[in-house]
Amino acid sequence: EYILKYLRKNGIAKVILSVGYKRETIKEYFGDRFENIELIYSEEDEPLGTGGAIKKAMNQVKNSQVYIINGDTFFDVDLKSLDLENMI
Repeated sequence: EYILKYLRKNGIAKVILSVGYKRETIKEYFGDRFENIELIYSEEDEPLGTGGAIKKAMNQVKNSQVYIINGDTFFDVDLKSLDLENMI
């Protein structure tokens, strides 16, 4: 929830959540929207590890510019100030 509030504050309108363990609880709690953020779920039937989870979630990405954020770590960075086009 903290991460989603942070993303909303930074103007993010769509988030893909990679979920595995307790995914039904997470999906029931958040549903398909959280404070005007569209939520999409990438579900792991078996643990894929961090890299595997990201790779699977990327199948649902429709934009060439994305942020990948680990839900276990929080850094208060101004995402709007990052220039993704020049970071690739």
